[in-house]
Amino acid sequence: MLVDKKKSISTAEVVLTIAVVAVLVFPRIAAAEYPEKSVRFVVQWAPTKLEQSLVQMIAEDFANAYDTPAVIVNELGAGPSALEVAESPADGYTVGFFVNGLPIEGNDIGVLGQVPDTFEPLGLFSTFPYVLVTKKAAPYSNMTALTHYATDNQVVLGHADVRLPPTRVTIAFAKNAGFEWGGMVEIANPDCDTLASGEADIVSTTLQRIMPCLNDVTIMASITEGRNPQLPDIPALGEIDSTLVLEFWSGLFVHKDTPNAVRDKIIDVAKATVLSERAQELTQDTGALVYWQDAEKAAQRIVVDRGTLVEINKITD
Repeated sequence: MLVDKKKSISTAEVVLTIAVVAVLVFPRIAAAEYPEKSVRFVVQWAPTKLEQSLVQMIAEDFANAYDTPAVIVNELGAGPSALEVAESPADGYTVGFFVNGLPIEGNDIGVLGQVPDTFEPLGLFSTFPYVLVTKKAAPYSNMTALTHYATDNQVVLGHADVRLPPTRVTIAFAKNAGFEWGGMVEIANPDCDTLASGEADIVSTTLQRIMPCLNDVTIMASITEGRNPQLPDIPALGEIDSTLVLEFWSGLFVHKDTPNAVRDKIIDVAKATVLSERAQELTQDTGALVYWQDAEKAAQRIVVDRGTLVEINKITD
C-alpha cells in the first residue's frame, strides 16, 4: 500500500495546529466566562427599605457566588433606569430592577424610542403590600359599606401617585361600584398622619406605612391579586370586583438579547436569595409578599396584566 507522505504531513500539521489553538484559546474562553467584571443592578428610584434591601441581598450574594463586584445604581424614574439598561450591551452586566408600570405599559420610556418588550424578565419576586385604609371611627368598615356611604357623601382618597396600579385600581373600583371619589389628594407617603389629620378619609398605601397605627385604623381591602397572607381575613379588591385583579409587583429584567447562559447565572443567585430566610423576614417586617416567579410565568403574567390595565383604562378614562 502506497502512502501519500505529503497528505500525511498535512494532516499532522492540522492536528498540531488544533492542539496549539486549544492550549492558547481555551484558557482565554475560561477567563472570559461570565461574570468577569462588575455587574450593575439598576433600580428605578432612590433607596427604599423593601426594594433596596432585596436588591442589596441579591447583589451581595451574586458577588459572593462569583467572586466579582456587584453594585446598585439608583436612578430617579423609570425612564432613566430603562434607558440605562436599554443602551448597555446585552451581556448581563447591567440588570434592571423594574416595577410593573414599565413592562406592562412602558411608563415614561416612549420618548426614548423604546417599547416594553425591549426587556425580558428573569423573574418576579416581590409585591408591594398595598391596602385601602380608613380611620377606626369612619362610618364604614368594608367596601360594601363604603359604596353605600360614598353614594350620598363626599369621601376623599389619599394616594401616592395617580399613575400607580393600586391608585388606578382604586379609582376603577369606585367607577364600577357607581360612585365618585369626593376628592383625591396626592401625598408622597400616605400614612397614619394622613388619616389622623383628616387630609384624606381613605388612603391607598402600603401595610408597612400604617403598621404604627394598626389599632387606630380599619383595613378594608388589600390591592393584591389574592389575599395578603399577613391579612388573611381582609379581601382583595379583585375578590370583590373580578375586573380589578392587578397588583404592584417588581422583579429583575435584562435586555431581550442577553444570552441564556448569562441569564441562568443571575437567576440562580436571585432565586436562592429571595427564598432565603433573611429575605423572607422582610415579609414580617413590611407585610410585603416575597417569592420567586420564574421567567416563563412572569412573561405570562405581564401579558395578563397588560390586558387588565387596558380594561381599567377604559373604566377610568
